[in-house]
Amino acid sequence: MSKSVYIVHRWDGSPDRDWYSWLNKQLKEYDPSIEVHILPMPNPHLPTVPEWTAFLKEHIPPPSENIYIVGHSVGSSTVLRHIASLDDSASRYGGVLVVAGWFRLSDQFQRDAFVPWQVPYNWGNVKNHVKEGKLVSVISDNDPFTPDYVDLQKQFEANIGAKVIIAGGRKHFNEKEEPDVLNALKSLF
Repeated sequence: MSKSVYIVHRWDGSPDRDWYSWLNKQLKEYDPSIEVHILPMPNPHLPTVPEWTAFLKEHIPPPSENIYIVGHSVGSSTVLRHIASLDDSASRYGGVLVVAGWFRLSDQFQRDAFVPWQVPYNWGNVKNHVKEGKLVSVISDNDPFTPDYVDLQKQFEANIGAKVIIAGGRKHFNEKEEPDVLNALKSLF
C-alpha cells in the first residue's frame, strides 16, 4: 500500500502558500507513489480549535502506518489535538511532523483568538497513536512566535516525546522552499 501525506497549513495560510506545493513536488520526485493531500483548512484567517479538529476528523483517515501527517504552526496544534482525541482502540500513524509548532506563544503575540490553542490536551495519547520514534518537531532558533527555542525543545520532548530538530535561521518556516522540512519528513519513511 502506498504512503499518504496530509499537510495542514498555518493560520492565515492556504494550500498554495509557503512551502506546501514545493513539498508536494519534492515528494513526488522522491517517490511517485506517495499521495499528497494539502488540506484547505476552513476560515484560515480566524481558525478555531473545534472547527479545525472536526475538519481533520472528516479529511484524515483513521491511523495507519501508511499515513503521515505534517502540520505547520497552528496546523501542528490541530494535528496534535486531532491525534490526542482518538480513542484508545485506534492504531498508529506512520509518522507525524510538526513544523514551527508551539504550546504557548510569546507574550507579544497573546490575543484572545490564540488562547484556546494554548490550552493543554492529552499529550500522552499523541504518543500512543504515532509509530514509536516517528514523531518529529522542526523548530527554528529565531522564530518570532516562540523565541525561547531551547524551552520549546524541552516541551516537545517532555510533552509528546518528539525528536526535535533545530533549524538555524528559518524563522517561522514561511519560505517557498524549506529543505529542513523535506529532510525531516523523509526521515519518517
